[in-house]
Amino acid sequence: MVEYPFLVVGDFEAQVATDASLFVGRADENEPLVEVLGELDDDGETIVVFHAMYLTTGTVRTAGIGSFVGPGDLAGKQRK
Repeated sequence: MVEYPFLVVGDFEAQVATDASLFVGRADENEPLVEVLGELDDDGETIVVFHAMYLTTGTVRTAGIGSFVGPGDLAGKQRK
């Protein structure tokens, strides 16, 4: 569970018919970053998730967040 997103990218172009945002955070202190695509629920605190996985270099490029993410933030198999 990502309780406190490290980064939120609104209006992220996704392949889903929704007003989704990209949330980026860690599942735990020493874990790689996770990308979560979803919408905030009516309470404004809960994220309704459509997609979640380790953050990829493709998403970093597409979202333009390279200045916030270093190689050590990505899972081993996602680094290129």
